[in-house]
Amino acid sequence: MGENERRGSLQNNLKVSGNGSWEKLGLTSLYCVTTLIGYYSGKVMELIVKGSYCEARTFWNKKMGTAEYSEWFRSDEKECVAYPGGSAC
Repeated sequence: MGENERRGSLQNNLKVSGNGSWEKLGLTSLYCVTTLIGYYSGKVMELIVKGSYCEARTFWNKKMGTAEYSEWFRSDEKECVAYPGGSAC
């Protein structure tokens, strides 16, 4: 029996605490980090890092139109998760 159940809640009805951080004020950062921590366990349940910049995309965009670029785009471009157009937060 988990702590949630001992405290009268359903096993999958978790109580969490969340916290976010970004590199500068005003929510205009290129990167931000968010965590969800189990209220009773104190364990990190989720960690999300978001960025509005992708170094790999910057590198490969210089080679656009080449066979190498096409190969990268087919196989790895989806791994370059960025939030373009401003803040990542």
